[in-house]
Amino acid sequence: MPALYTLLAMVFLPALLCGQEYPWTPPQTSADPCKVPEKCEAPLVGEARDYGAEAAAAAEASPRSTPALQGCTDSQKKNILRALNGDGKKKFNGAKARVLTAKKVLDATSLTPELQRANQGSKAIFGAGLEITGVTITETLGSMNKALGSPALRCAKPADDEYKYCEARPAFIVIGQTVVWLCPDFFKSSDESRARTLVHESSHLSGVGESQGESYCMIFSCSESCSDSGFLAADNWASFVNCAAGEASDEADVITAD
Repeated sequence: MPALYTLLAMVFLPALLCGQEYPWTPPQTSADPCKVPEKCEAPLVGEARDYGAEAAAAAEASPRSTPALQGCTDSQKKNILRALNGDGKKKFNGAKARVLTAKKVLDATSLTPELQRANQGSKAIFGAGLEITGVTITETLGSMNKALGSPALRCAKPADDEYKYCEARPAFIVIGQTVVWLCPDFFKSSDESRARTLVHESSHLSGVGESQGESYCMIFSCSESCSDSGFLAADNWASFVNCAAGEASDEADVITAD
């Protein structure tokens, strides 16, 4: 009989120890009894690391993304590659490096200051009441990173835009396609806006989307949400990546009396 109790404890104790608490806490080591370490708590304190520099270096060391660009001028291609890959001098991080940085922060094996910031940001941006685990976030970031690896990007012409998406958007994706169509407004915007747009579209390619319209962020901040749709809003993901990657938050316009 004692042997039976021991067997039952071996089966059920790991399940009792495992949790899916929100916000995300990093996985424990292989010695952890949980069969799914990513869902276990590990309230550890680690040293701060410059994840942004590490990810930027990794992105630079890896083959630079060479998307299939169609219908684009040489000038447009140059702007697209800069938004995707950055400037190569680590002064401006492109969309690819930002997603890599965010994923690296969440993959930490200890509760670093960067991970704490990402935890707080995810709660503010995605919503505190939603049931979510870090596994969901890291899986989506992994899909976004893959989407940015060799994206199919095309410069939209009027004939390509049957539903007039370009009248109100810098880019769009047609359901059932894996092509990101870049609108004229994409090329009229800043490098920063272009990088954010590519992160936004990569989340769509990863299955993120709202059923009723599209929400956009007026401000990218670790403390504000763009939409009540939580994880279904692509700009929430773009804002979260901005936050987790340590990119500068936007400042709201301050209205003062005359």
